[in-house]
Amino acid sequence: MVFVGVDVGTSSVKAVAFDDTGAVLAMSSEALHPTVSPNGMREMDSVDLWNCTKSALRKLADTDRLGERISAISVSSFGEAFVAVDEDGRELGPVMIFTDHRGEEDYYAAMAHTSDEEIARICGLPPSITYSISKLLYLKNHQRDLYDRAKSFLLVGGYVLCKLCGEMAVDYSLASRTMLFDIHKKEWSEKLLDCFDIDQGKLPGAFLAGRILGEVRQDQAQELHISAKALLVLGGHDQPVCAFAAGMGDMRAVNSLGTSQCITPLMRSPLLPETTLEKYYPSEPFVTEGRYCALAYNVSSGLLIDWFLKTFSPGGQARFAEYESRAPQSPTKLFVLPYLAGSGTPYMDHKASFCVTGADPSTTRYDIYRACLEGLCMDMRLNVAELRKENLAFLKIAAVGGGSRSAFWLQIIADILQMPVETLECSEACALGAAMLGAAALKAYPSAEEASFAMTRTKEQFMPQKQFMAYYDEKFALYVKLHASLKPYNDFSNRGDHS
Repeated sequence: MVFVGVDVGTSSVKAVAFDDTGAVLAMSSEALHPTVSPNGMREMDSVDLWNCTKSALRKLADTDRLGERISAISVSSFGEAFVAVDEDGRELGPVMIFTDHRGEEDYYAAMAHTSDEEIARICGLPPSITYSISKLLYLKNHQRDLYDRAKSFLLVGGYVLCKLCGEMAVDYSLASRTMLFDIHKKEWSEKLLDCFDIDQGKLPGAFLAGRILGEVRQDQAQELHISAKALLVLGGHDQPVCAFAAGMGDMRAVNSLGTSQCITPLMRSPLLPETTLEKYYPSEPFVTEGRYCALAYNVSSGLLIDWFLKTFSPGGQARFAEYESRAPQSPTKLFVLPYLAGSGTPYMDHKASFCVTGADPSTTRYDIYRACLEGLCMDMRLNVAELRKENLAFLKIAAVGGGSRSAFWLQIIADILQMPVETLECSEACALGAAMLGAAALKAYPSAEEASFAMTRTKEQFMPQKQFMAYYDEKFALYVKLHASLKPYNDFSNRGDHS
């Protein structure tokens, strides 16, 4: 049996084939093409997204004639964004990515009919314009014809599955990113739908991840060179799917190192609403029954590294290997606030900015490179400390994503978080987690939990270096004071006028 996991991100779509032990059989990917305009629009052509997904699947299927052996396909995707489709699943408009500014005014006007406390209690979310609701309100108020013509608004993972099998559905984890879903009852909230005047009939049915939606449509099977008997299995939001791929366990949390960085610990129940509002940690339904997960994140992780390499390398060449080999192997004296695009949790301060302090004439760009990695790790240590206050303690980290290929970075994570860091044989954890859901749905394993344990393959482990512990303890105590100290300067830098 061959299980395919598809990971749809904001920059690429990846399709990976696994056997039932979790070994990679083949993989393919296609770049996506989001556009950003000066007026705050950030979107992706939905047809291009689907064409890129088809291309990745077709290339995968043609590798050693794998398409004939595919038993199941499951999809994980980034959250919040959706595609408006008609009754035949045809796209009606572009994908508005979560950082798109459209709908802000509509959102704030509609929030007058509810409260932050009610949103946190029902949805497990700190209220924000980034969730799907702001874009839905924008369409309803400013593109009413499109809104009325839409049969359904499908979250991206569900959109891909709809194109493959015709069924319209969403799992609980992606549904929770809309700010319209009751995470306790596991259903669309009538109270919030009424509050925001959104028609529930335009939202897909919500189910636990791992549900079989049906077989691949005949036309898609022929075009993609996939067996018409392949089953489509409901996946989920990329972060919990990554956590699922890394092997479930209360003492192990996943650290996803991509454009942003996210630590995803598992929970038996949602966080208290007051914690959600104070520290901005969302409580999201997990991809298995009876579990939730929290998301602690920094939005500038890979973004900061890419910016640094382009800025500090002559001619803009990102000489990653050079910096990895020439950067100091011991802690720096520099402090870096890594907020190139504002802070994530627990501050959620969009005015927070990048800062380096402690440099002198002897400081090199290689010192600053390591200091940037240290700053990102300090920010995660801050989140780990806050999560521990909520009794979310874990003893080891599983690192996934593009950053997990850097042994240099992983050792710094282990040293600063002061816990072991493990990597997986397959760095494409979102695709692996989706494939695991497919394996469990087809009863290759008795349960999703057993599929997760059996198909997770650990590759390396990085242990904290004891000689650096006291130094990093002292450095962290100073780091936690930096954000508040620099707040007046950040406010000044973000003023609308420059007089």
